[in-house]
Amino acid sequence: MRKHEFLAIGTQWELLVADQIDESTWKKLLEEIQHCADEFNQRYSRFVTSSWVMNLRAGQTYDLSEQDLSLFTLYEQLNDLSGGLFTPLIGQLLSQAGYDAEYSLQVGSITAIPDYAQVVERRGRQLHVFQDTTLDFGAAGKGYLVDLLGALCERRGIHNYLVDGSGDMRHRQSGDVELGISKKSEISGIRVGLEHPLDQQQAIGVVQLSNQSIAGSASNRRKWGEWHHIVNPRQRMPVREIVATWVIVDQDQSYPTMVADALATALFLVEPKQLAAHFPFDYVIYHQDGTVKASPDFVGELFVASL
Repeated sequence: MRKHEFLAIGTQWELLVADQIDESTWKKLLEEIQHCADEFNQRYSRFVTSSWVMNLRAGQTYDLSEQDLSLFTLYEQLNDLSGGLFTPLIGQLLSQAGYDAEYSLQVGSITAIPDYAQVVERRGRQLHVFQDTTLDFGAAGKGYLVDLLGALCERRGIHNYLVDGSGDMRHRQSGDVELGISKKSEISGIRVGLEHPLDQQQAIGVVQLSNQSIAGSASNRRKWGEWHHIVNPRQRMPVREIVATWVIVDQDQSYPTMVADALATALFLVEPKQLAAHFPFDYVIYHQDGTVKASPDFVGELFVASL
């Protein structure tokens, strides 16, 4: 078992590899991972003032990469499904609320977010910008980077690994090799605890992750004053009714961790059945009153009563 811990996009990451690989391959993989993470941060981070998403200007047309297309396609789909509640324009509101590039955490004047179509229009691989804007891909970005790093492993012939981006995980297992955090498990996959959003020393349940991705979102992670980072743009206020969500997506989907990450945030804004009509996934939702709702086919174990 090889293990690598590193920092990327402002948080702690871990890579576990169960395949036998030589030292040269391992070294090259780690270099590729760091390069990929640095490039991702420079293009998509709302906290890097020189990043691409921070400098979109009115009247300009931008050529999109394959990576860009994956993010835009998912965001546009969820923007349509949510009636504009899930939008990459949310960065404007978050910045005004104090969650800005300087982390000022000072709430200012909160203005309405325009419709997506008023600000940008995508035609294939070209993005036309009508107003100066900043795009925020934070709801899916970390999950997408998890998938990109997983793809780097697979291009190096590694098919038994776990990429863990501070809780957003992609697990891949092939054949009889098993990945475990400390030792081999008697059953395939790894057990992942669902951290209690009000007590980090406890879990509300566990799931067995096997050739799947999991992502979570919680309002207690990035919180200042009366605000947190999951905001209803129509109300111009943080979502209160839901405290935490987890989404599990099978590996047979393209970019499963990106999808899981986005859906974990979308569940704060959209009813699960509305999303389930377009995306196959399992979920757990922890509400403000302490009640928990799980998807009908959720196969994990919950330590609290579910609705």
